[in-house]
Amino acid sequence: MEQAYRQQSFGPLGDLFDEEETTLAVYEKASANVAEAEERWCMLRAALAYEKELMQAGPLSLKRLN
Repeated sequence: MEQAYRQQSFGPLGDLFDEEETTLAVYEKASANVAEAEERWCMLRAALAYEKELMQAGPLSLKRLN
């Protein structure tokens, strides 16, 4: 970087910037995937808590089935 600045020639750094942009895109995609997985995990936890509550409430009566 310092050499490129001294020579006022930033052409060789183009590959570095391209690599950085590619890496950033990969990171952003992974970050979006993590957020989606966390959302699904929260929904699953809520569903499991609901099922646990139903199981602890005891057997279903015929009225509850309708």
